[in-house]
Amino acid sequence: VDVLVHEATLGCGGGATGVGSGHSTAEMAGRAAAEVRAKVLVLTNFSARTSGRHTFAAAKASEEAAERAASASDVGAVVAAHDFMELAVPRGGFDRSELKR
Repeated sequence: VDVLVHEATLGCGGGATGVGSGHSTAEMAGRAAAEVRAKVLVLTNFSARTSGRHTFAAAKASEEAAERAASASDVGAVVAAHDFMELAVPRGGFDRSELKR
């Protein structure tokens, strides 16, 4: 698998915020990426708390979630998605050795 797009709650500290209502944690997304040997993990979250707002706090939470996901897997790169983000996948897929965490 070249790219896995996975939802993850952006709760502080990777806690169980939202898990009871069907959300995943960043660590859960990282483990899912490891299971399918994804080269790139793209974390998404469509939360009413952050939707439509590009705040420093939301960006920081996304960055921290990406770091937690990376620590839970050996995926080549973890990206915190944002609205209207585009990800170009090279013809033939990603070369894991060229990816940076």
